[in-house]
Amino acid sequence: MDEKGALVVEFFDYSKDAHNHFGNDIAYSICVSPQAKNRLFDLLADALPDDPLIEADDALLRALQGLFANYFDILGFLEANSVPFTKSYDPWA
Repeated sequence: MDEKGALVVEFFDYSKDAHNHFGNDIAYSICVSPQAKNRLFDLLADALPDDPLIEADDALLRALQGLFANYFDILGFLEANSVPFTKSYDPWA
């Protein structure tokens, strides 16, 4: 989560291919605003830990970790379920 409460998911590519094509490491980020994050809570309600001691954002992160293997799986889920997000690219990660 960022300082504004948005969910941020990042993918860093340190591969040889990234270096060959871009000359350095690269990064992709997905940002789901706090308002759009409510849609995720609704979609993932059954996967959220049922523990009153776990804060909502921590529960969301645990659910995402349990359901998705990587950045690309989360990206596909957001797109398939029309969850609003922004995507950014950093060519100098």
